[in-house]
Amino acid sequence: MKKIILSIVCLCAIGSFFSCSNDDNGPAPAPLAANAITYDKVPGAIIIRLNKPAEPTYKYIKVTYQVPGEDKPRLRLVSAYADSIKIDNLLARYGEIEYSLQPVSETGVTGEVTKITAQAGAALKTVYRTFKDPIEFDINRVWTDDPESSEGPLSALIDGNENTFFHMSWSAPKPFPHYIVFDLGQERTALQFRYVCRNNNNKDNPNEMDVLVSNTFENTSDYYTNETGTRKVATFASLPGDKKAVYESARTIKSDTPFRYVWFKIKSSTSNSNWVAMAEWQVFKVREEVFDPELNEKTIMEY
Repeated sequence: MKKIILSIVCLCAIGSFFSCSNDDNGPAPAPLAANAITYDKVPGAIIIRLNKPAEPTYKYIKVTYQVPGEDKPRLRLVSAYADSIKIDNLLARYGEIEYSLQPVSETGVTGEVTKITAQAGAALKTVYRTFKDPIEFDINRVWTDDPESSEGPLSALIDGNENTFFHMSWSAPKPFPHYIVFDLGQERTALQFRYVCRNNNNKDNPNEMDVLVSNTFENTSDYYTNETGTRKVATFASLPGDKKAVYESARTIKSDTPFRYVWFKIKSSTSNSNWVAMAEWQVFKVREEVFDPELNEKTIMEY
């Protein structure tokens, strides 16, 4: 009989030690004010922002929400020290989702649930593969501001022969920057490029370069000087200085708005001369295999 009584006493003591009753765990945290919760729509996510009190009565906030097509609700936790939480892995096509925010005290007591509804921004597309196709140019669609008159015609830059070369003026050179401009033949929103430098010990290679684009072009000194109608879309520095160096853009250069002309603005040379000498220059149109999570499909995009 004593043993039974002792067991009961011990169980009560254990229950008291762990404070299993809500009464023993203290008061519930204060509810979250609905007008203190806002959200921002971002690609594939929302950011819930909290105007948290100076002294929160909760240890964390439990956020639960149900994504369409899933069996169980998702759960995220927000620390009392945080004033926002990013809810990601969402799609805009899910529409508005209801988010339940419930404060939880240090001892595990839950407070009232506050609800908001929000729709995520469209998820970003993923590029799986990039295809590039060389654009063919004739001499009527390529220009430069300062060609050499005695050797190295501009036509050598696009003749497909790496043993010929184009030379900017060395007999009466102008200071940098210098320009090589290509007419792409139609409006595009992306490109890649590749060039081969002259096979010569002088190593008159580009060292620094900007890529500009425009919708119009005139082969006049004022047009070059003013960079009329251009916008910069890329910058390159510390370009290769080896004899017969080859450089190929490692990424696709994109523009938010279409353009027809691409200007390669050469700002300095690896030889510290006021000119460069090039064997070949190619410009590529770009196609990408893209997965769109909003449509749940792959497509080929040409830019």
